Amino acid sequence: MKKPRPKEPLALESLPRSKPPNGIWVKRLSPAMKRRGLWVSVMECEDSGQASRHASNLRARRVIVPKGKWGFAARTINGVHHVFAIYGKTS
Repeated sequence: MKKPRPKEPLALESLPRSKPPNGIWVKRLSPAMKRRGLWVSVMECEDSGQASRHASNLRARRVIVPKGKWGFAARTINGVHHVFAIYGKTS
């Protein structure tokens, strides 16, 4: 049986660039980034509880959210349950 060879530490002359945020929410939030300062529906949900959970996860940053000032809310309009996002202005 061969002895495992010791691994050399990883040494780089420069660090690779970090990748920009990626994920489903980055794509879903892009319309809000394009319409800065307006509340934009970024998702429709099956029920109000699901919409509230998504908005809560976004507010707590439990999912990947692009940098910047964000606001999130869940609302039901005409029986459709939405997750709304606003970018750049939260008051």
